[in-house]
Amino acid sequence: MNHVAVNNYILDLDPMNYADAYFYNAMASYKLNKIEDAEKSALKAEHLDLRTHFPQVHLLLAEIFARKDHYAVAIAQMQTYLALAPMRKTPTTYGPSWQNWKN
Repeated sequence: MNHVAVNNYILDLDPMNYADAYFYNAMASYKLNKIEDAEKSALKAEHLDLRTHFPQVHLLLAEIFARKDHYAVAIAQMQTYLALAPMRKTPTTYGPSWQNWKN
């Protein structure tokens, strides 16, 4: 059993207290090029992160949606990230140039 599968199993035992675990699971899945799994975990993290401890989940979701050519959703996620974390690393240094997603 691989680490992502074990993590998914653990998260499913008690998903209510693990926004951070879902975020890290989403990052791991994204790095392993498992985009659908990454999206699923990132959306769970977003849903559970009521106090926005992980604004970077929106940055990850923007990357995921841009990769899937869902640019309108990617832009919305990027704007949410920028609203929640204006002093963090800028999106242009993180990944694809999100300003070009509108084109």
